[in-house]
Amino acid sequence: MTRRSCDRHIDYPDLTSQSPGSWLPILNSPAVRRHLIEHPRFDRSAVRRWLRHKQGIDALPGCRVRAVRVDGHLAGWCGIQPDGADYELALVLDAAWWGVGRRVYQALLTWAMTFGHATVLVRLHQSRRPSTWLLQLALSVESHDHMGSHFVTYRIPVPRALEDSTGRYRSGSRIQAGGG
Repeated sequence: MTRRSCDRHIDYPDLTSQSPGSWLPILNSPAVRRHLIEHPRFDRSAVRRWLRHKQGIDALPGCRVRAVRVDGHLAGWCGIQPDGADYELALVLDAAWWGVGRRVYQALLTWAMTFGHATVLVRLHQSRRPSTWLLQLALSVESHDHMGSHFVTYRIPVPRALEDSTGRYRSGSRIQAGGG
């Protein structure tokens, strides 16, 4: 029997807590890559460069980049990254863990609130279906081309995204927002 997403333990360790080799199956997965800008496959050397780049982003004010582990298994990575004058929520999960994506977004939004971001961007590749949840939250939705791919960008108001149906701020009781 498959466990429901809400029953899974999710934590967000530093990216470098995972060996470079452990990232290869996720970063090179065809199911994952079809939702990203086209780029060469990763080898261990490229993973080490990628990790250094993401660590640099993690050190910036208002940013955080972390591994995503589900029940102790490396599931992908997530982060708040600079995007011009804005901040973007980034989430890349191995296909086996796509069911936990909304919970990871909730953690990202909690971090964004902690950093004082009023809005954040969520950018989805053309290969992704439109997100009803994001459409309901979005202040604006824009389509654009970037590096040869088409994207839809949702501008999300952080406080509203963290409210539950009664209008109360989500306390984080089901969200583990830690991680640096």
